[in-house]
Amino acid sequence: AAAYPAMPIKVKHNLCGHPLLTLEALAELAEALPEHEIEYNPGKLPIGIKPEDVPKSELSVTETIRTIGRAGSWVAPKELLHSVLDELRPIVEPRTGAMMQLEGFVFISSPGAVTPFHFDPEHNILLQMTGCKTMSLFPVEDEVIFNAKVHEQFHLGQHHRNLPWEASHVYKATAELIDPGEAVHVPVKAPHWVLVGGMPSISLSI
Repeated sequence: AAAYPAMPIKVKHNLCGHPLLTLEALAELAEALPEHEIEYNPGKLPIGIKPEDVPKSELSVTETIRTIGRAGSWVAPKELLHSVLDELRPIVEPRTGAMMQLEGFVFISSPGAVTPFHFDPEHNILLQMTGCKTMSLFPVEDEVIFNAKVHEQFHLGQHHRNLPWEASHVYKATAELIDPGEAVHVPVKAPHWVLVGGMPSISLSI
């Protein structure tokens, strides 16, 4: 409540061990979902990469999930998690109005996987279930990191989430280590990139 909507903050959650968030349950979910509801990519990517340069995975989505410890990938089956989001309504709605697009993304990631430098078009909280991640967060309104043209493209619906990366940006980041039972609130359009630790990771973004 102290941070929403504009400030990043680390918080706690109690979803670790939930039966719907085991690897086998998530593999079964992926088998049931239509193809357009799933995104999966190789995990060994640079911090900055053009969308068209992201290579295709050689494994199926269920093979990726069941071998995630050695597959070198990440996968994001999408699902709506209304029960979790309902807990946030008393904080969200008085400040930013009705919650209009309720979405959840489960990220299943191999050790050392990188989510490239990007921003998200929604308010979001990343909840860590197993393994750990380091999220490097950058200031929202720093036009050195991304300029007014990127803002305009975003509002015109022409923006891909990945952002151009410059190594000189690195000193502007705040690195947050996220362990199981911890979560980070990420404001709209807050640039960030993510590195998975030495164990397979499951996290939930709502």
